[in-house]
Amino acid sequence: INITKLIFSKMKKSIPENTKIIAFNAGPLPFDQKLFKEIALNSGFIYLEEIEDAIILAKASGKSYFTPDAFHWTKEGHQFIQSLLTPKIKEFLEDK
Repeated sequence: INITKLIFSKMKKSIPENTKIIAFNAGPLPFDQKLFKEIALNSGFIYLEEIEDAIILAKASGKSYFTPDAFHWTKEGHQFIQSLLTPKIKEFLEDK
């Protein structure tokens, strides 16, 4: 948790002040997943809940987008996440 906070803080300090940073939970974390969202928001990031929600729904329906280690995405997993991120990123780019 402290390392995540430190990384987010360093990221925020290393870029121009008005830069939007998007964060999302992309899979299993070694700590309570709600804390990741809290750390991201407290760091001034935009948090996309849609990614985590879609992964949870896919898993519940029997789809797995992770390799056997249950941590890394498969090719299909990358495509799935890309399909979710592209519209959100376009939205942020258009909202200057």
